[in-house]
Amino acid sequence: MTRDVTLVTDEVLGATLSEYNGQGAAVMLRAFAEAEPTLAGFLNENANRVVGKLALAGASRAIVQGVHADLLAAGVLAYLGVRKGAFKVWQDTELGDRLRDLEVTAETPAEADTEETPNQEG
Repeated sequence: MTRDVTLVTDEVLGATLSEYNGQGAAVMLRAFAEAEPTLAGFLNENANRVVGKLALAGASRAIVQGVHADLLAAGVLAYLGVRKGAFKVWQDTELGDRLRDLEVTAETPAEADTEETPNQEG
């Protein structure tokens, strides 16, 4: 049986990928952690568990780091795709307004560099 209605269409997934393309796993995870800190922690812990097994099996550091980044990116993009799809379905409703208020986007590297950081001097 094929469903004709889904939250994540090719169009929604493509838009999500375009929005975060080239941002890197760290930027995506930071945006995700702002939106869903509990879910981000869960995803990160599970990715750590998987790459820990790879490391114990003798995988190189580069492979371990690459797999970790790929796992995080896939999980975060799947979540962001579902979120974007839900917004598209509900955009003209009160729930759509709430979803828009919850939207968190990845900041560009330039934005991250211009944020004020607290003075660490004592």
